[in-house]
Amino acid sequence: MENDNIKVHWTGVFTFDNCITKIDFTEVVISKKILLKPLVKWYLKKRQRIYIQDLEKALANEF
Repeated sequence: MENDNIKVHWTGVFTFDNCITKIDFTEVVISKKILLKPLVKWYLKKRQRIYIQDLEKALANEF
């Protein structure tokens, strides 16, 4: 993902154990604007939360 403010490469690894699915996110983040550096972590957490919510909705529609 890249925009005018940040460049991000992320990987999500899904594992399944005892009927529980876990996701491990790994991110490499480059802030293009120094003033935005403190907000990067918040922004990524928000994007991850939205990703998981969208995934849950899509899976709920499948079953």
